[in-house]
Amino acid sequence: MKVILTKDVRKVGHKFETKEVKPGFGQNFLIKNGLAVLANKENEKKMKSLIEAHKETLRLKEELLEKSIKDLEGATLSFVRKVNDKGNLFDKVDIRDIKEALHTQLNLDLDEKYIHLESAIKEVGEGVVMVKIGEKEATVKVVVEAEQI
Repeated sequence: MKVILTKDVRKVGHKFETKEVKPGFGQNFLIKNGLAVLANKENEKKMKSLIEAHKETLRLKEELLEKSIKDLEGATLSFVRKVNDKGNLFDKVDIRDIKEALHTQLNLDLDEKYIHLESAIKEVGEGVVMVKIGEKEATVKVVVEAEQI
């Protein structure tokens, strides 16, 4: 049975891909849960127009993000975390925290795939995070301070 995926499905495929699946799995799981539609001419035609609209939306969104990357260059994100007596954090600062801080501190909503962090920050101090959108990239300074008790 051929289906067109309407959402990303783990171990099956990505949104808008056409896949050959077993009939029971396709009918009883994918189609029933709204994860896919039957691959017929009518649905393929609908999906082509959705794909084009989706690609255009992604292109426009990435263009806007590339323009706003200039604002990121040299920006500083601040975090305050509880630490032990050695200066190690009880809770690390990771990509999700940086994404949230970009949104709250700099009013920029980025997807995690654009944020490049070698490893989670586990100590008080300063670090650098790369943000890469398309061909443009910016470095953002991350400052982690100890919480005052």
